[in-house]
Amino acid sequence: MQVEYIFGELQADDLYSPKYRAVFEAALAVRAAGAEVNVLTIRAELERTERLKNLGGMDWLLEVNGSIASEWQVDAAVAYVRDMALLRKGYTVIGKAQSDFLVTGHRAEELIADLQGELAVLQGRKSGGVTLPAAEVMMQAVDRLEAQHGKGTSCGVEVGYSALDYMLSGLQKGELILLAARPSMGKTSLMMNMAVNAAKRGAGVYVFSIEMTAREIGHRMIFTEATIDGNLGRHGELDSQQMAEVGRAASRLSALPLWVNDRSRKLYDIISVAKREASVNKIDLICLDYIQLVRTNLQGKSRNDEVGFITGELKALAKELNVPMLALSQLSRVNETAAAPRPTLNALRDSGSLEQDADVVVFLHSDEYYSRFLSGEKDLPEWKADVIVAKQRNGPTGTVKMEYKRQYTRFYEVDTRQPAAPPAVPDWYVNN
Repeated sequence: MQVEYIFGELQADDLYSPKYRAVFEAALAVRAAGAEVNVLTIRAELERTERLKNLGGMDWLLEVNGSIASEWQVDAAVAYVRDMALLRKGYTVIGKAQSDFLVTGHRAEELIADLQGELAVLQGRKSGGVTLPAAEVMMQAVDRLEAQHGKGTSCGVEVGYSALDYMLSGLQKGELILLAARPSMGKTSLMMNMAVNAAKRGAGVYVFSIEMTAREIGHRMIFTEATIDGNLGRHGELDSQQMAEVGRAASRLSALPLWVNDRSRKLYDIISVAKREASVNKIDLICLDYIQLVRTNLQGKSRNDEVGFITGELKALAKELNVPMLALSQLSRVNETAAAPRPTLNALRDSGSLEQDADVVVFLHSDEYYSRFLSGEKDLPEWKADVIVAKQRNGPTGTVKMEYKRQYTRFYEVDTRQPAAPPAVPDWYVNN
């Protein structure tokens, strides 16, 4: 009997009959104790929990054992049980949604997002896992190496900073990349610089902006592209020449394969939208600003547990869509009377399972910013910054030196190492 396969595919509440559910739970308990799962050990467990008599005694258990599907029937039996369970649970979800939609005081968008979330959970159960034989694993690995062979370029999505692209080999498909920083370090600017650079290289980029509106993101993109002081634009102080450059920058940016969503805030809304967009557009990179602003429907959980659940689902989404997920994370604000310490992975230890779920952890930090701030300088226009690759599951760690021009919301790479020249910007972009 394929016991491990059954336990991996089914849950106790998949079984509709309370009697069969009790037997399944007893079998799970036997397995957890490290014993062999058979009719005798299940009987002993049911007797220990004083449930065997109410189920019908040993005669009933032997009858059940005699009706167990043969090994060649197991796949079909498991699929049938799981399918029936999903139908029941789906019926319950739809019934609850009908009741909720009839109750006044709920926003339609919230109800739809909740329903999508519940259905996404069921869809996740239905899809199950994919088992690959060693030959298929080797084929995928060799295909990847052959694609890189002799090219000297990154195999992932390049973000336009040569030293960082070289260290990461680009942003890799199926990976969760965490970009974390304290407030005011410019993490949204760096994310958008990376997103636009990737789009200029032909990658389809989808941005979930929870903190800022799409219009604000658009302003930043234009001022960065045009190298115009954003403060002048916000105060209506641009001259005619600058306005002309704004128009040219907007025209070039309009041609990019980049989308911004500033409405999706709930986790399962984000997941649902990402799947839908990936089915109709070529999406190569998903960006999220930022994790701590994402909300879930979890009840009775601490915020740390909730954040851990969010990162786990984002990682699963990246794997399912086979795209890199670049997600921002906010580190705690430090005492403004003391210099902020250089962030390490310990800064994430109390934030759910951020560190464990992330394939890559990048910190954005500036010693110069805090030094000048503490010396009395306010509203700094620019500063040197370190982009610290603190964790990379499949590659090296290290630091890339950059400079941030705040008025342009642009990061410039100043690292003297130039291991690989960035790819040429396509003609269709330059000519706009």
